[in-house]
Amino acid sequence: RLFEVNASLDESQGRQDELTKEAKSRLTSDDSFVRLSGQAATAEAALERAESNLNEIEQDAAKKLPAYRKSSLFTYLRDRNFGTPEYTKRGITRRMDRWVARLIDYRKSKQSYDFLRDTPDRMRKIIADDRDALYTVMDELESRRDAIANEVGLTAAIKDCEDRVEQRDALLSELHVAQENVASLEAEMTDLEDPHGKYYQEAIETFRDMLAGFRTKELERRAEKTRSLSDDQIVARIVGVDESLEDLKSDTRRHHDDLLERQDAINALGQMIQRFRAAKFDSARSEFVPGVDVLGLISHARSKHDVEELWHQLRKAQRWGPTFGDKIASVAAHPATQLLVSAMAQAAGSAMSDHARRAGGRRYRRDRFPKIFDSSSGHRRRRK
Repeated sequence: RLFEVNASLDESQGRQDELTKEAKSRLTSDDSFVRLSGQAATAEAALERAESNLNEIEQDAAKKLPAYRKSSLFTYLRDRNFGTPEYTKRGITRRMDRWVARLIDYRKSKQSYDFLRDTPDRMRKIIADDRDALYTVMDELESRRDAIANEVGLTAAIKDCEDRVEQRDALLSELHVAQENVASLEAEMTDLEDPHGKYYQEAIETFRDMLAGFRTKELERRAEKTRSLSDDQIVARIVGVDESLEDLKSDTRRHHDDLLERQDAINALGQMIQRFRAAKFDSARSEFVPGVDVLGLISHARSKHDVEELWHQLRKAQRWGPTFGDKIASVAAHPATQLLVSAMAQAAGSAMSDHARRAGGRRYRRDRFPKIFDSSSGHRRRRK
């Protein structure tokens, strides 16, 4: 089922790429789309300059405003509204305030203070209005893109591709659960079938407990007193078993450890297959450079470390075949956004292509992270 879905997904993606090329060609040939792309690029360039200036002014204000607020003389005159129609003092108080104002050059300081305090808010308002204007242009660009995409059948192709990706992800999840169940059952079967497993060890311990009640020397003396040779042969066999038991125990432990290590390697290979599929290395567009002896590495994989080395070699050797999407300066994973940004960059011309890409990227970031964006800029969210 997974192989079938992979094949259909590759076919669907190929069809989507073909229709994307056709839609991009039609968009970049549309005079209205070209004009709007130029407007968006110009607006983006102006926005970037304004945002850079705002950042500089905000840093300057954060650095200088505290000094004004810490000045007791400046704060005194400011709180009295000196120099404004609201200032009502008369007589000696007025003359003293004028003397203080001349002393600290209050008029010039107040102008600088007002500029640092008020300019960032005014600039943020202007930037928000300019951003609204840019999004109005982007709305028109997106509408034109959607119309062309529907005409050539790209919208349906994208939906078909997304559906197949969902089918593939569901199958991978199902396969992962099945592989975990298989691994658990295989581990249990290995333990049950192992002649030197825990059940065998329990039998050995029972036998040893029984023999512990006998002394070999005592058995030898009793056998010597009898005329029959059978008991002598039995005692000799017991003595031989005692002497070889330790050697057999070490061999058994070594073989058992080797078996467990190989079983771990097999389990690791199953997990590697799952990672291989999850990374979509089994896609028709997935290629591997020559020189990697995969079968040789598999045949020599005796431990989890060997399997990890195999996976490392596969990842180093894997390459993706060229697709139309690879040639698009992508700011988002969605094909419709990639199409819009790429077409805008081409339509705006080489001089403004970067600004056009960033205009599309700005819209994508706003739509993807609306709460963060709106809180930082005060911009109202676009109606979906």
